[in-house]
Amino acid sequence: MPWYKSGTVSVTQNSNAVIGTNTAFIANSRVGDGFRGPDGGWYEVTNIASNTAMSIAPNYQGATNNAGGYALAPLQGYVKDSADALRALVNQFGSTLAVLGTSGTREGVRGALSAAASGNNGDIVSLSGLTTALTIEQGGTGKKTAGEAIQALGGVRLGAGNSSIGTSLFSGAPPG
Repeated sequence: MPWYKSGTVSVTQNSNAVIGTNTAFIANSRVGDGFRGPDGGWYEVTNIASNTAMSIAPNYQGATNNAGGYALAPLQGYVKDSADALRALVNQFGSTLAVLGTSGTREGVRGALSAAASGNNGDIVSLSGLTTALTIEQGGTGKKTAGEAIQALGGVRLGAGNSSIGTSLFSGAPPG
């Protein structure tokens, strides 16, 4: 951020008040910035009350001046504040951003997650979103209803809610 020098300031010897005319302190200064007063001395900005009022430390040392030139200079605190803000974002969203990878596309996210891609694949671990029935070869029935599944597996429906699946028919003594 460049030095800010617009307008003039009124300062009083041994006072910490700086009153601006045609100034925009809020948008162009931060607490901790350097204030070069009309006396050429350097002070720290300690409070920004409005676009036309701020406080400095130490108190103004020069002669009282009602319309003096000044400069506000950004100091290294901005770099630290930016680094702190970035660190907070990385701590909060870093793992989420890592999933997106460098591309941020669906394919990139799938690759980063090692998730199943569209089409044939053998890495499915959940069928919660399945819309197409698995074939018998894939471990399914190839059907969407219980009745169709029983029939596809060679079972016989015995009545409402009953089937021959899991029923053993034998003659002679029971096993065991």
